[in-house]
Amino acid sequence: MKYGKLIRDARRELGISQRSLANELGISHMTVIAMENDGNVSINILGKACERLDIQIIFKKRNNKESMSIPKKYYPRRQEDTV
Repeated sequence: MKYGKLIRDARRELGISQRSLANELGISHMTVIAMENDGNVSINILGKACERLDIQIIFKKRNNKESMSIPKKYYPRRQEDTV
């Protein structure tokens, strides 16, 4: 399953329009459309969307050796996390 479908389904289940989600996240309506179509959006925006929609997305490489999770509870990057 692609992450965009998961985001779209969760948004619809909660009865939230694309425009409302965009306003709540402080992003454009077109960014929500891109996100729901597996487009190129930042990990921070995906994290905020996951928090708002109460979902968790886990990305894995095809070889399953590495994974990345966007947790249900999104925490903004801290200064010490930057490289």
